[in-house]
Amino acid sequence: MCPELYDAAFSGDLNLHLHTEADESGSTPLHYAVSDGDPDIIRKLVRSVPLRSALYKQDQQGFTPLHIAAWMGHVDVIRDILQKCPDSAEVSDTNGRNFLHVAIERGHESVVKYIVGSQFAGGLVNEQDNNGNTPLHSAVIAGKPQLGILESEFVELNIANNEGRTPFDLVSDTKSFLPMIGFVLKLSAREAWIGTQRQDHIPAWTGKAMKEWTDKLSKNLGIVALLIATIALNAMANVPGGFDSEGVPNLWGTSPYRTFLTLDTTAVACSIIATMLLIYGRGASRSSATWICLALIFLWCALMGMLLAFMAAVIPGLHKSTANKWFVWSIFAMPFSSMVALSFVWAMPAPTVTSVRLLFRARTREDRVRMRRHNGRRFPMVGFYLMVLYLFWFMNIVAFGITVHVIWITI
Repeated sequence: MCPELYDAAFSGDLNLHLHTEADESGSTPLHYAVSDGDPDIIRKLVRSVPLRSALYKQDQQGFTPLHIAAWMGHVDVIRDILQKCPDSAEVSDTNGRNFLHVAIERGHESVVKYIVGSQFAGGLVNEQDNNGNTPLHSAVIAGKPQLGILESEFVELNIANNEGRTPFDLVSDTKSFLPMIGFVLKLSAREAWIGTQRQDHIPAWTGKAMKEWTDKLSKNLGIVALLIATIALNAMANVPGGFDSEGVPNLWGTSPYRTFLTLDTTAVACSIIATMLLIYGRGASRSSATWICLALIFLWCALMGMLLAFMAAVIPGLHKSTANKWFVWSIFAMPFSSMVALSFVWAMPAPTVTSVRLLFRARTREDRVRMRRHNGRRFPMVGFYLMVLYLFWFMNIVAFGITVHVIWITI
């Protein structure tokens, strides 16, 4: 880029002949300014005259300033450009992509949600590139169900690309587990077609990254399960309050001791069960992910049981001051509550309302049976994942109730 164009791009001081002046890559001062993203400079350039021709100017990739703003995720810049020249939204790059395609491929959620909620959504969300892919196809290929393209009322779910594949067909190519679950739930809830092929020609989703994920996770979880079992068993041998001369626990018969014993026993049992499930799951080639999910449930029970047993043992031994006990409980409760809250976020690839809608969305019983049959063949892990997810939530609710009980008996 020549010095004159550089100064114009980053100072906002454009002479008339510099508006469409380009360097060897086809980039104008506005391309560079939009790439940098300084809103004050860009507004100054956008308000200058005559700028409409500069807004349509494409570089060697076919990128206009609007494409670059979408690539970089500059929502304010996109808004300013569209206010000045709404027609610039119709320009496509050399691959036939509009700026919504570009924003989705780059994963800029804020840009996508702005476009979906704007007046330009109707003309952009179903536009196809040179390969016949709509922005929804691009979202599936990128593996990003959270971007919000499905929130548009204008989006057509069943447009086929040049290979004859709908967005739902492309979900089979998704490598990662959680994006696959998210797309299946959301597309099923919107009644998208699962494809027109014969069912015996459709392979079940296996996930190219699933085998590596299960191998690594099973090893790590096995170590964690054994550590929890070791700690919980050691706690049983060193009960709170110690033993009397006859070897009977001094706190025998008290509510804190009974609670401690129950929770610690639960932790030991669940950690041992989790270890057994992990060992068995590593040998089950086709269903290893299923066994690992079950092991995660028991491991989570063991972890919560161990933590609550620890607090049930520690709190009664503190000074009788209630303030001291509340202080210790608050130190424990804050990270514990955060851990439970984060577990909800981690385990949810699609909104709760979407998964519930999936269960009851079809108009007739026959529709529901057909939808579940097709999804069950093509994506066998979805139904099991939902079952584990709801069980996981139920466990956290139970854990909250047990926490309240432990606080009540120890304060």
